[in-house]
Amino acid sequence: MKSTQKTRRGTKVGRNFSRPIRTVVTSNRVPCAYRSFRETISYNNLIHITPQYSSILTVNSIDTHPIKTLIRHRSDEDTHKTFVRDTSYLRKIPRAAISQIIDRISLISLNARSVKNKSTSICDLMLSNDADILALTETWLGTSIDKQVISEITPNEYSIHQISRKGKTGGGVAVIHKSNIEIKRSKHAQTFTHFELLECDVVVKSQHFRLCVIYRPPPSRTNKLKNTSFFEEWSEFLDRLVVIPNELLITGDLNFHLDNVNASDTRKFNETLLDHRLVQHVQGPTHNKGHTLDVVITRDNSIIVQTSPSIKDPCLFDQNGNLSGDHLALFTSLKFSKPPKQRHTVSYR
Repeated sequence: MKSTQKTRRGTKVGRNFSRPIRTVVTSNRVPCAYRSFRETISYNNLIHITPQYSSILTVNSIDTHPIKTLIRHRSDEDTHKTFVRDTSYLRKIPRAAISQIIDRISLISLNARSVKNKSTSICDLMLSNDADILALTETWLGTSIDKQVISEITPNEYSIHQISRKGKTGGGVAVIHKSNIEIKRSKHAQTFTHFELLECDVVVKSQHFRLCVIYRPPPSRTNKLKNTSFFEEWSEFLDRLVVIPNELLITGDLNFHLDNVNASDTRKFNETLLDHRLVQHVQGPTHNKGHTLDVVITRDNSIIVQTSPSIKDPCLFDQNGNLSGDHLALFTSLKFSKPPKQRHTVSYR
């Protein structure tokens, strides 16, 4: 179809001249115009798909041409495969296993480096993690304000046992525990000169184990401590401890770089454990300088600790809101079921 339009292009002013204008927009494609349009298209990245519904493409006198496109027909089977989740790498955890983990006694071990300026954070650490037992080293207790600090770090329904360093500042060990767990100071505990010791008997649902919290200050010219003297006392302590019929657990800060297995002190320490059939469970740095200083030790055939303790930042803050402390906390799950919570009777008028 040809269309005729009035135009003034190419004519003199004041004259009307009609001429045909060739256009591509027509039911019959003009060969020359269509050919020039096709020459500008690149077909290298297109694929040919045979149309499945020819009735859509052929209406009366409209010419049919294959449509080149990158979109292919998607079958129902392909759509189903796209949205099906792959669960082959997932493992179903029985509810009984989850309940057993939640029901176990939780032990947190931490070098606090003074509890006096971070009592609120230590209390929050126990409550937020629902800790059953907290073993502390370097409490720095031993002054006239101890009673106030002890009350601040002991939440409701918790109890505390602690030993302060005598005659000197710093040091000190403590155990804070839920009141429904029976913990008593051992009657046969010894006193040593090269490490501080808090030895307790723990009773959970008629099950007994010995808990020992130890802090060994690093030798210096000021304290005049020697590693040779420590190992003598350490061996003497282990000789007496391993003959106890109950389970035992030793935790605390021994200030040895246990990650450096080639160090002479580390080798000697590991030999003493091997000689007494003990094993150290902590794997990884427990100090902000990257060394393993804190320990969790049990018998080599013990089932009280079956997995390595988790090492986490306790996020302790002092009274001014500044991060305080240089040790990470050890989170250990003990294979003892939690005792039932204590019930309290409240009378009111």
